[in-house]
Amino acid sequence: MHIWKLLPILLGLSVVTSALAAPNLKTVGIYVGNNSFPGLRTNDLRGCINDANRYADAFQKVLGNVEGRLLINSSVEQFKQVFQQAVVRCRSGEIGRLILTISSHGTSWPSADGRSATQAIIFSDVNESMTVGLLADSTFRGMLDQIPATVGVELLLDTCYSGGVTRDVMGSRTALQWNPRYVPHPRFRPGLQTLKPRALRSLEVEHMAQWAACSESQTSADAFLGGDWHGAFTYVWVRNFLLRRDQPRSALLQAVQNELAPGYRQNPQLLTE
Repeated sequence: MHIWKLLPILLGLSVVTSALAAPNLKTVGIYVGNNSFPGLRTNDLRGCINDANRYADAFQKVLGNVEGRLLINSSVEQFKQVFQQAVVRCRSGEIGRLILTISSHGTSWPSADGRSATQAIIFSDVNESMTVGLLADSTFRGMLDQIPATVGVELLLDTCYSGGVTRDVMGSRTALQWNPRYVPHPRFRPGLQTLKPRALRSLEVEHMAQWAACSESQTSADAFLGGDWHGAFTYVWVRNFLLRRDQPRSALLQAVQNELAPGYRQNPQLLTE
């Protein structure tokens, strides 16, 4: 996982360029930040909207001329609609680079087989019984697979979508004790619980860089940093991204991991084939 092949088509984290990121192709960013969850009563967050704005500002500063769309306290259907509109434009050849960031709650529950877990991102229209307002992993995988391989994709998830209960959604740091559906990668560093959520797993995703705020078994922190609330991963990732814009993602990943390690029990991941 950490020995990652640099794909300069995606973000210009290297000075090398590619025809797939040609100037005449549009870059579009979709930035989701969900702080409010009325159906969950006392489980609102404080840093997710700041995360969305922070990502939007950073990508605009580095890439320039990014067509940004902020989705604040979005319903899952609103997100799907905006995403599908972007997919149509990707397929038409209008969009050459798509940025997608999601900061929100996440959850998991035992799957029907009793041996694995279904995972989901929680949107603001979730109800107390969690029968609505969830974007399940398999659904999300299907959405991502609609993006043509000619489009560079940068996906950043500051949730526990890749493991456990996001940001203490149930008021406890205890995650469900179920093994997620995953494919172990031979390049994973020994000793790390770096299991891929099934919705991010694909055999042909060389056009896509997928960042997760933590590993399968960890929660992501909603933290007071820089005078306001942010996702700890987002705050540190953006700051290092601005400092290391011309370096490969492996250097950015290592810097973010090193900075978070002393104060947070989360190990950021770069998930890609």
